[in-house]
Amino acid sequence: GERRGSIRTLLAGFIWRPLPHEEGVQGDAWPTRRAPLLDSASQMPRCLVVGGDLPRAFLGGRDLKRIAGWRPLVDLTEGCTVGVLLEESQAEQEFAFPACASSALLAEGRGSAGLAVGESMRRHQLTIFQDGVRRCSVEADVPEAWGDDVFGIVDVCGTVQRIALRQAALPP
Repeated sequence: GERRGSIRTLLAGFIWRPLPHEEGVQGDAWPTRRAPLLDSASQMPRCLVVGGDLPRAFLGGRDLKRIAGWRPLVDLTEGCTVGVLLEESQAEQEFAFPACASSALLAEGRGSAGLAVGESMRRHQLTIFQDGVRRCSVEADVPEAWGDDVFGIVDVCGTVQRIALRQAALPP
């Protein structure tokens, strides 16, 4: 049958390193326990990514919202350049439930991203550039407990077959 809402194309964003006290983490290393294999970066914990088709934003493995202005399945062509910028606002906030939080999550005392009520958050903005033009932006509240150790992540799948990373690239 026909696949609707498939996310099988490029996703790009950022992932936060697990902290030493989290399960399976030893020192500064990534988790050592064998985690289940995920189908997409959109399912990863401690991750903020944008992309797929129809394009969406994901935080910590949860769907945040649909995005407009950039559709990787249609917009990406051989030789194009994609940039991903993460900016943090300085204002700390307390987590508030979005209007779409399900009753099951609320009953557990958690919001739509599986975050504890009253957890200290930091507002981040992820922006996608393609060929030097700003295409889309999404804001998300990231738990302060995730820390400051952030790395870029690109999920290459579907129509995208390979990428080349540029070191020390600057936003347009």
